[in-house]
Amino acid sequence: MTERRYKIPQTLDGLTPAVLKRMRRTDQLEFMRAWFHEHYDPPEENTPYDSEDGVYVWIWGGPHTPRDVLEQEFGTVVGEKVIHELVDELEEVSHEWSDKPEYDDFDEHLYEVVKANVSPAATFNNALATVQALLGVTLAPDLAPAQHRLLFANIITALETYLFDTFTNAVMSDEARLRIFLETNPDFQKQTIRFSDVFSEAASAKEKAKAYLMDVVWHNLAKVQAMYRSTFGVKFGGSLAPIARSIETRHDIVHRNGVSKDGSPVHVDDSDVRFLAQAASTLVAEIEKDMSQRDPF
Repeated sequence: MTERRYKIPQTLDGLTPAVLKRMRRTDQLEFMRAWFHEHYDPPEENTPYDSEDGVYVWIWGGPHTPRDVLEQEFGTVVGEKVIHELVDELEEVSHEWSDKPEYDDFDEHLYEVVKANVSPAATFNNALATVQALLGVTLAPDLAPAQHRLLFANIITALETYLFDTFTNAVMSDEARLRIFLETNPDFQKQTIRFSDVFSEAASAKEKAKAYLMDVVWHNLAKVQAMYRSTFGVKFGGSLAPIARSIETRHDIVHRNGVSKDGSPVHVDDSDVRFLAQAASTLVAEIEKDMSQRDPF
């Protein structure tokens, strides 16, 4: 008599303990292995390591041992020898494991923060007012350059926040604008779907748009400018050049700790910060004016 084979699902959804118990040993191993890797990572994958103390910082949860996890999840259904066989295999990779990172939760939290910013222009202006106030604080000569670099980078961050929050809130709160965004965005135009998936894709369109906007690099001004133009008909750009030239400087400040690619220090003084603040303020005012005059639906 031929032994019956069960189709092995990739998650526990729809799998009863009775079915798992009747599976062959190799099938039980395959299912538990897939389940374990779906929920846990070895720490070197995504867990920060504190080299000073010589320990992992378990920000995603853990540490978990394969033996504890598998015995708790499958101990009443799968035989001890089968579980221990998989434990030995997993411990060859790592004796301790982390939960999988929950990036979706982070994106959802970020989106809630964006929605809560009901006046991105006011938020931007408040940030610039803080920059101006800090410029008025007298520091020791050796500290002033660091202050100028930080304030310079903060202006670009404030502008990114304004561009992100303004665009996202306008698109996600207006079905007509959402449709225009999806229909005109080059990245979505490249995608193809089967006719049988039309309704399911339509139902998930808003979530896909939201996920896309979470991933946009909002200091990529050429891309952002094109998105505003195609979605809202807002053709800003008259004050874009000085800001665009400042992006590389901001990159060196943030990602190279104030040093350029050739190793030379980035020099930013009081006048550079004030000039960038004025350019960013002019751009925001230009966008605000154009956005207020766009055709309503």
